[in-house]
Amino acid sequence: MDFVWYSNASDETGKALAEDLGYESGRKTPDFSDISALVCWGAKEGTKYDPEKLNSRIKSGDLRILNHPERVEFNKDKLWMMGRLKERDIPAPGFVNISGIDVDEKKKVIREQIEAGALDFPILLMNRNNRGQPAFVYTMNELDSSLDSWWSVSDLERINLDMARSYTHGADYRIHVFRDTVIWGQLSQPASDPKACVAKALRKKLLRRAKQKEFKVAASDQDIDFIVQELADDLLLGPHQFQRTVGRGLELVDVATGQLPEKVVSTAIAALDAVELDMGAVNLSWDEGSARVTNVISYPGLSDEQRQAYVSAIQEFVKIEKPQKKATKKQNKDLSNAPPELIAQLTRKIKTLSGKQAAELIADLNTE
Repeated sequence: MDFVWYSNASDETGKALAEDLGYESGRKTPDFSDISALVCWGAKEGTKYDPEKLNSRIKSGDLRILNHPERVEFNKDKLWMMGRLKERDIPAPGFVNISGIDVDEKKKVIREQIEAGALDFPILLMNRNNRGQPAFVYTMNELDSSLDSWWSVSDLERINLDMARSYTHGADYRIHVFRDTVIWGQLSQPASDPKACVAKALRKKLLRRAKQKEFKVAASDQDIDFIVQELADDLLLGPHQFQRTVGRGLELVDVATGQLPEKVVSTAIAALDAVELDMGAVNLSWDEGSARVTNVISYPGLSDEQRQAYVSAIQEFVKIEKPQKKATKKQNKDLSNAPPELIAQLTRKIKTLSGKQAAELIADLNTE
């Protein structure tokens, strides 16, 4: 059996992906012993499974896996993700951890990083799990005011601020990567109708919040449309224009992979490898020859065409012949038939070794 394992946040795309692949699917932890190919599409927070059993089947070659659930869960934490990118020398915006400290300490830590040149205005104040809209601040006074306002909100309504990050200027790309290949490219650009774009996003957010709070909206669709249209006008004025994102006046348009800047492509692939995912979307900012990674998404939203690109890549990956289970001692040193997951793990391990250690490991593998 082949299986797409999705989460609550990714069930719509996960189900569609499974249907196109002809796979079984679900949110609950599957029985790994019955699965030949496993696609993890979404974070598995709080999900209980036996990692030893899963990893044993992967190492034996009996189970082909794309996006290990552990790595998907790690990458959901954007503070961890930014730290991993930094560790692996992947270009990314400056950031600082402000999680778990009071508001005065947050101010102090951020000011120190600004003075040290590690952070630049505008600054985004963000939640580590990308919950809620980030706060954009442009001056020291706005920083203090924003943090004071955040602190005054009730515990029930407050979204934790765990990270302060420099805002990136330039062209914003979203690059869909499958292992070491770019399968789709996108670029953010102004929407043909920015006001309608913002109004649509506001309407969706308003109704979602009402549902979460079990609030029955008595207003008619016409009333709601009027309200979001009026608010959309305000959001497109003044400093808010710098907060443009998809749904806030921008939209993603497709770009042929051959037209993508070479540095954007190589950086996207390196970023996905750094967080040890097999597939996903990498957001980058491109400015005067410099590419910086702003996010890695393990379960991005997909159009029908993009989903088919993932389907084709997954099918090609899964059909690769499995290695023979029984092998001589000499054959065990021949990696030509090793599972792709093992090759990827070895490659990543070698990258963390010193030059001398890597050379010794490669020499040992080539020894009769």
